Amino acid sequence: MRILLFALLSGLVPSAIAQEGTSEESASAEDNTTTLETIQVTAPPPETVDLYKFRNPVDAQPTVFDRSWHESP
Repeated sequence: MRILLFALLSGLVPSAIAQEGTSEESASAEDNTTTLETIQVTAPPPETVDLYKFRNPVDAQPTVFDRSWHESP
């Protein structure tokens, strides 16, 4: 019995809420609307590869040859 009463009341509540607002209130709410500026979405520029900017991720340790080699000025 409780479930039937609850279902009946919950079915009436949304229709009662919808009837509370008057047409005058909704008309004044429509007058106060603002329009936002148009936004244009563009894709990000393609990434360019700069060969001179590349840094080797592997840091090699100096060898015996590197330690004894001295480049001429």
